[in-house]
Amino acid sequence: MRGYTVAREMPKGVISMAVTKEDFEDYLEVQKSGMYNMMSQDAIMATGLDEDTYMSIISDYSELKERFG
Repeated sequence: MRGYTVAREMPKGVISMAVTKEDFEDYLEVQKSGMYNMMSQDAIMATGLDEDTYMSIISDYSELKERFG
């Protein structure tokens, strides 16, 4: 099927495996500061994370909280 892109869904939790404990702690530090709307570009920049990692944290927050405490 030349010219076609096949989209595959990743199993839940696979994307979050790329999120490190340090990434999650960086996110939590900005969240706990209370200075940002966590959905804003300013919050993403304040964490120092790339947007994909940041959005993975938001998507899998409960799982990451359980994993990293």
